[in-house]
Amino acid sequence: MDQILGNLGELFVGALPSAILLLLLYFYLRVVLFAPLEKILAERHSKTGGREQQAEKTLKLAETKLHDYAQAIHAAKVDIYAGQEKLRKELEASRDKAIADASASARAHVASLKEQLQREVEVAQQTVETEAKSLAQLITQKVLAGGVS
Repeated sequence: MDQILGNLGELFVGALPSAILLLLLYFYLRVVLFAPLEKILAERHSKTGGREQQAEKTLKLAETKLHDYAQAIHAAKVDIYAGQEKLRKELEASRDKAIADASASARAHVASLKEQLQREVEVAQQTVETEAKSLAQLITQKVLAGGVS
């Protein structure tokens, strides 16, 4: 067991310079390569990130305007439909009034024609009665005169 520990100690001592060189390489690359690269990437991100944010704001504004336009169109449609319904009701009322007026006018005309016809019937009856009386007198005179020819 001591031999294994001795071998491990020798391996550790042999690997120590490699580990130190690896740590030095890590810090060197971090200072020389990664720090400037991170700085460039951060700058690039800030520039493009600003544009992305501006694009997102513009997109949100466009969506808001689209929503507002959709609401305005819906409100306009509602107004148009309400106007059409009002006009339809007005036309129906106008039509119903015209029908009622025409019906009343027709009833009045029929009533006046009935009255006129009734007067004509009465005049005709009087005429028939007077002519019947005169014919009856004429017949009576002819019969009494004795000569019906």
